Amino acid sequence: GFSRDIRKILALLPKQRQNLLFSATFSDEIKQLADGLLDSPALIEVARRNTAAELVNQVVHPVDRARKREELLEALVPGPEERLEECLSSGTLRTAPGRVFFRHELARLAIEDSLPASAQTALHRRALVALAEPPGSAPDLARLAHHAEGAGDVDAVLRFAPTAAARAASVGAHREAADLYARALRCGDRLAPAESADVLEQRATECYLTDQNPEAIAALEEALACYRELGDARAEGNVLRRLSEYLWCPGRGAEAEEAGRQSLLLLERLEPGQELALAYSSLAFLCAAGANCEEATEWAARTLELAQQLGDVELLADALVSVGRAEALAGRESAADAALERALDLAEREGSAGTVAYALSGLALTRLDRRSYPDANADLARALA
Repeated sequence: GFSRDIRKILALLPKQRQNLLFSATFSDEIKQLADGLLDSPALIEVARRNTAAELVNQVVHPVDRARKREELLEALVPGPEERLEECLSSGTLRTAPGRVFFRHELARLAIEDSLPASAQTALHRRALVALAEPPGSAPDLARLAHHAEGAGDVDAVLRFAPTAAARAASVGAHREAADLYARALRCGDRLAPAESADVLEQRATECYLTDQNPEAIAALEEALACYRELGDARAEGNVLRRLSEYLWCPGRGAEAEEAGRQSLLLLERLEPGQELALAYSSLAFLCAAGANCEEATEWAARTLELAQQLGDVELLADALVSVGRAEALAGRESAADAALERALDLAEREGSAGTVAYALSGLALTRLDRRSYPDANADLARALA
């Protein structure tokens, strides 16, 4: 009855577009209409055509990943074979060795949204119990955290999510780690201020690594509030230093410099330590980025002096990069090369992979200043490796 009106609307739309058709029923006439309007459409049905599957809410359990162990189905739905076959025959689910999964993410979302809140909570609780000790394998902490949140089990979320996040970060899955830390923070009212600050700092790191700058900055600002509540001046100063670095990335230079100088005001009142050396180094970088040669050289020299006093190799390598960049900015190429090469040598002998990458990036920036593009590319390739 309304197909003519649909065609009038379609005639006014661009030819290059995406169409989605939703229908409560799917008769042959509706299917014919869809085939005429859509290009090779993916058909998603949650039941056989024009019939209601009995107890469909207990057949498919929503998860954060498109996979499902048969053991989990057994735990959630007693005797699932018949109901599972119905979902497979309708095309909602597919199988592969050892797993059952949704054919399409839209189907998963549709099923999840169709479940009453009470049914979702009950299924999450049963899944949490079933997955805590899976047969023949270690538990998937990320999935446990997902089901714990769905079950409203705050203690379990805080037990699983931070550990899962740290594990994800250790294998380079930084976006997943950021999401898992966010999951823990949604239960943040159960955390002490120091615990909240720690999780917030971890989330800020993961967001920064995945170029989620607004989220990274927001997390650090919340961590800053926690440390102020605790009266922890050293931690507050260190977070201000990190904030200055994160603000610089999206181009908020004035705010970055202000945060860096506030960091120094706090840290210079305390016993000199790693945090102060990093604050000096950060200001050296900001001044160099702003072409403030004289001040960049001053902060770089302070960084180097304190790093030597502390006897921290990684700090010393970091300080030498700051010195090298300041010398390059001043046009003293020989001094710049010497500092940067020494930084790289120290990092490769005794530093971490991150310190090596930072030294190489300093060298690459110096090559770029001189338009030595092949050498800069080589340094960056080594840093990325």
